[in-house]
Amino acid sequence: MKKMIFATIFAALSFSAMADQCQLLDKADAERGAQILSQSSVAFDFCEPCGDTAPQKMEIQTVEAVKSNYRDYYEVRVNGRAVDLAYTFDAQGQNVALQTSCSASDVSASIEVQ
Repeated sequence: MKKMIFATIFAALSFSAMADQCQLLDKADAERGAQILSQSSVAFDFCEPCGDTAPQKMEIQTVEAVKSNYRDYYEVRVNGRAVDLAYTFDAQGQNVALQTSCSASDVSASIEVQ
């Protein structure tokens, strides 16, 4: 029984750590991510570790780097919604986090976009 409880807790913690790799950032990375995304009117959301099978196109109206509600971290908001740069790809299909100093893992450096 103890093993099952430990396994459940470990799995939950592993998923939550994987699900937000580059959402909370230092100010410089948040500003760089926002600058990259502001160069186009589209971006793509594709969370491979979450099990996504295809990128979802995002129409960009607003992009901003703002102070988060957690400690001294910042986040990038697209259309008012915080995004995780590890799972965000620019209009050319390049992973945005990998264009900053955030070290995302288990994500593609680029994806094919249409």
